[in-house]
Amino acid sequence: MIELLRQVPESPLVALFQLVGTLHSRVETLQKAVGEGPDMLDKQVTSAIEEASILIDAVDVRVDGVQAEVNLLKRVVGRDEDRAPMSKVKVLDPKPFGGACSAKELENFLWDMETYFQAARIPEAEKLARESLRKLKHAGTVRDYVKEFSSLMLDVRDMPEEDKLFNFLSGLQTWAQTELRRQGVKDLPSAIATADRLVDFWVANSSDLEKKKKDSGKEKGKSGKRWKDGKFKKKKHQEETGLGNKETVQPNIDRTKKSCYLCIGDHCMRDCLKRGKLNALVAEADDDEGGSTRVNRL
Repeated sequence: MIELLRQVPESPLVALFQLVGTLHSRVETLQKAVGEGPDMLDKQVTSAIEEASILIDAVDVRVDGVQAEVNLLKRVVGRDEDRAPMSKVKVLDPKPFGGACSAKELENFLWDMETYFQAARIPEAEKLARESLRKLKHAGTVRDYVKEFSSLMLDVRDMPEEDKLFNFLSGLQTWAQTELRRQGVKDLPSAIATADRLVDFWVANSSDLEKKKKDSGKEKGKSGKRWKDGKFKKKKHQEETGLGNKETVQPNIDRTKKSCYLCIGDHCMRDCLKRGKLNALVAEADDDEGGSTRVNRL
C-alpha cells in the first residue's frame, strides 16, 4: 500500500482508482481460497472414512477366517482326545555335574536342569512352597513346626513381612498364638525366637505327662493282676469249700439277738472262747510275712 502511494502520478484521483482496483482483485482471490477450503476438507474427511471402512471390512473378514480355523482345530483336538489318550514323552535326564571348577560347565549344568524341568513340566518350587505354607499346621512340637516353616520359606522369594508373620501365626495352635500375641511379636524373626523359648516349656510338660501316664499304666496293670489273682483264688476257695454253690443251704439266724460273729453263739464276740485261736492265726500269718506281730483290738 505504501509503495503504491509512493508511485502515485501527478493526478491523485487516478492513483486512488488504481489502488481500489488492486484491493478488489486481492479480496476476490482471498474469497475463492476461503470458499474452496471447506470443500477440500470435506473431501479429505470423506476419503479417510471410506479407507477406514474398507480396512475394517478386511479385518472382519480376516477375523472370521481365523475363528473358523480355531473352531476346526478344537474339533480335531477333541476327537483325538476322545479316541486315544496322549502318550507321555520320556524326557532324558540331564548330565550330572562333574564337580570341575569351571564356570562354563556350571552354567551348562544349570541350563540343562532348567530345560529338564520345563520339558518334564515339573511345577515351580515357589508355588509348591506357598501351597504347603497354606496347608501347614502345628500338629507336633513347636520346634518341628518352626523347622518345617523355615525350610518352606527358603523357596519363597517375594513375600511381605506381614504375610510371613500372618502365615506363621495362623498355623500355630491356639495356646501358642495367644502367647505370641501376648508378648507382642511384630515380625517373623521375633516370633520364631519367642516360639523357640516356648518349646522347652512345652516339651518338659509333655514328657512329664508321658511319664505319669506310664506310671499310672503300670499301677493299673498291677492292680488288675491282683484283682485277677484275687478273683481266681476266691473262686478256687469257693470250689474247695463249697461256699460258692447255689444249692448250699444257709442257716436261718435271728439277727435281732446278740450273737458272736466267730461261732454264731448266744454271746458277744469279746466273750467268745475261739477268739484266742483267731488271734494266734493272725499272729502266725504276720510272722510268715516277715512283719511285726500286731493284733488290733476287736
